[in-house]
Amino acid sequence: MPASGSGILFVAHDPGAKNHLGPLHRVAVEQGYGTRFIDLADQKCKYDKSGINEILKADDVVLVVAGCSANREEWAWITAAHQSGRRSAMLIDIAVGTCLDHVDPLSAPDRFLVTNEHCVRELEDRGFPSDRVRVTGNPYLECLADSEGLGSLAADVKRSYGVESHRPIVSVFLPPESVPEGVLERLHALLLDSPAKDWVMVVRPHPRGLCHEGFSMQKRCDQLADVVFDGDGAVRTPHLLTSSVCSFSFGSTVSAESWALGTPSAFFQIGWEYGALEALYRNLKGIPRLRAADQVYRFISEAMSGDLATKRAHPVERVAGATLSGWQVLQDLIAQGGVRES
Repeated sequence: MPASGSGILFVAHDPGAKNHLGPLHRVAVEQGYGTRFIDLADQKCKYDKSGINEILKADDVVLVVAGCSANREEWAWITAAHQSGRRSAMLIDIAVGTCLDHVDPLSAPDRFLVTNEHCVRELEDRGFPSDRVRVTGNPYLECLADSEGLGSLAADVKRSYGVESHRPIVSVFLPPESVPEGVLERLHALLLDSPAKDWVMVVRPHPRGLCHEGFSMQKRCDQLADVVFDGDGAVRTPHLLTSSVCSFSFGSTVSAESWALGTPSAFFQIGWEYGALEALYRNLKGIPRLRAADQVYRFISEAMSGDLATKRAHPVERVAGATLSGWQVLQDLIAQGGVRES
């Protein structure tokens, strides 16, 4: 069993950041460490500097493990760990993007855990010490790739949406920003002209997008035939993905999750300005980008026929062994103890 004074604190804000820390948190619990997982998106979890320090002390924390969210809320916890002599690590999934803009490289955590080699170069370009970066892979995708039995839930998923058992589902995941008028409608029209037959499109908004465009998006979906708007998250995302013949996103980690589960996925990039999201997800080179009608038709045809390489854990990132690799980095930090590296 871990020694006294070996508490591990996990903190994350964005849904993706929480998902990616989840497997490491579960291992820590299984190994007998005292742990706490703080959801920074919870309005009850708003702490100032003194509040953060109180938690670090009260929970006997020796290691802070943070996600890397767009609003950079985790950084206050990394700073507090740094100032109090505690070790810290930050897991970056996919890419840095703007998540570390205006962050002082001198206040870097003891270790960055990243999911791909290109992310190492992104950190180096921002002045972060390369000796603090470890390519551990993507623990959440590994968890999805190793999941079993989700395909057996397809009948339940279709019943949840009122979809007849013989009809294939095409799932579409919207970005947190507004989807320009005509873009979703364009995808719908392309599906109508594609080799796909008798499909039903399930459209799921991003959780952050619901607050400013949920109602208007539902109205748009209601005007399209064979479209179900799932604003309430009727089923879990992995269940929806494994019950879909293919999925589309507008640039999202959900496409990587889809491939890990064995469901072909692509970024739909017709009719809107996708440059910012493309830059964020440029490390996911294995996900098709659909920028012309013929590319959409080909993707749909191959997905429907099974010609796409729908292997579990499609090589969009390093996946196999990611959880063990990341956990080893955390154990090494705990074993070092004392004040963080200068």
